[in-house]
Amino acid sequence: MRTTKGRTVCCMSGIQVWSGAAFFLFCCLTHSIAQPQFPSPKTDFALPAVPEIEVPELPNADASPIRRGPDPWTVVRPPKPQEYNQPPAPPPRVLTDWEKCSTRSADIEEVIRSCAVVIQDDEATPDQKVKALMIRAAINEGAGLSIPALADLNEVIKRAPRTPGAYERRGTIWLRERNYDQALKDFNAAIKLQPKSAELHVLRGMAYRSKSEPAEAMTDFDAAISLNPKYEVAYYERGRTRLEKKEYDLALKDFREALQVNPRFALAFYGIGSVYSEQNQIALAIAAFNEVRKLDPQMAALVEWQKGLARQRAGDCKSALEDYAAAMAAGLRNAAILKNRGICWRMLGKLDFAILELTQSIAVFSRDADAFIERGIAKTQKGDVNSALADFNEAIRQKPESAAAYLSRAQIRRAKKETKEALADLDKAISLQPSAPSYTERGITYFQLSDFGRALDDFDAALKLDQHFPMALFARGYLLRQSKDSRFSEFDMTEAVRRQPGILQRAKELGFGAE
Repeated sequence: MRTTKGRTVCCMSGIQVWSGAAFFLFCCLTHSIAQPQFPSPKTDFALPAVPEIEVPELPNADASPIRRGPDPWTVVRPPKPQEYNQPPAPPPRVLTDWEKCSTRSADIEEVIRSCAVVIQDDEATPDQKVKALMIRAAINEGAGLSIPALADLNEVIKRAPRTPGAYERRGTIWLRERNYDQALKDFNAAIKLQPKSAELHVLRGMAYRSKSEPAEAMTDFDAAISLNPKYEVAYYERGRTRLEKKEYDLALKDFREALQVNPRFALAFYGIGSVYSEQNQIALAIAAFNEVRKLDPQMAALVEWQKGLARQRAGDCKSALEDYAAAMAAGLRNAAILKNRGICWRMLGKLDFAILELTQSIAVFSRDADAFIERGIAKTQKGDVNSALADFNEAIRQKPESAAAYLSRAQIRRAKKETKEALADLDKAISLQPSAPSYTERGITYFQLSDFGRALDDFDAALKLDQHFPMALFARGYLLRQSKDSRFSEFDMTEAVRRQPGILQRAKELGFGAE
């Protein structure tokens, strides 16, 4: 290292820098750090001696006037003296309870607390109090707390009876709670205040459909589409109504209309899959449900549920149970899925599993008459007729228009030799919904009373509704043979055995002999 005309040259590094005490100290200190060994060029001169420099002792780091930044080579100068005299920054403004409530700018518990303060605050305006009630109701509704949500909405309607949103939210809660009459009252009130709301017409249509009034529901869905032709939910809900009416082509048309409005509307594919499932087109149904899962992974549980329904309708209960298990693993555990699992176990002959699952379904939702009917059937097959009769009685109490409940109870009463009561139940079942099973059961009852003419009439009526119903075929063939009219008797009985190989044992139990 040498000094020439104000420049300091570090010879070992070959770097020329302007002189300065700080850098000179740096260069000399860093020269002692181990460097990679490179070949050194030969020199024919002697290096001058490095003069000793007295290095002052630095104070502690905390007291040093020089602070090191994140980069070790960056020197951060201390602030100027006047900077120390600047006043501290003011603390962030504390939000008022109204701001926390109205903007939901805190956690849920704090928002609810703040809304409660606003509702009781004498200085809050009436409008603020109403809005606080609406916000708290929405939070409780989202958490599934219907009772406190309804209480807040009742208070909103009391204070501001011309608030359509309050009627809408309260009607939606009633709809979810299956109180359809109350839901309709609220939706009517909301529509009176906002007659051009497509959303309100859809909600009222859903309530009508749930109340088994499809004509009124269709009127509302049509009105919603007229008010807003780009509202895909209206097409979807109308399609659901047509699906329940077995109008499959029209339902598909509605679901596809919804996709025309919104090609990524997952529920439309869900509806298409449901139509194909009802038609036993399993491959097409599964393909549609897979599209649902692609568009909305959060619907995975519902997709597995619908796959199970499709396979159960096709008679593949073993695969259906696997789908239902996947749906439950994905978080879906409701009364309907438990009921269908119970039905599948019964169809597979696992009666104890069936009764267990159906009991769990009833525990989740005790107002499902069909679950009581299915459990009663499983108990009947197990031989527990008294307990089964109690289930059928409860089903009829809940759903007096259920033909299946009267038919099932009639079978128990006939087995208990309560013939008069059995015939009354069968007459009621046929008046509600004529079906091959009901006519066949009444024909068997007349046969056991030796009223063969009425029995034969009922078997004929059953076969008009379903020409391949096995028990009606066998019973009619047996009576024709007994009356010496054998033109069709052998065909009927042979066809019945072909369609249901185990029918001979059942026919013998009912008194039709072993022939």
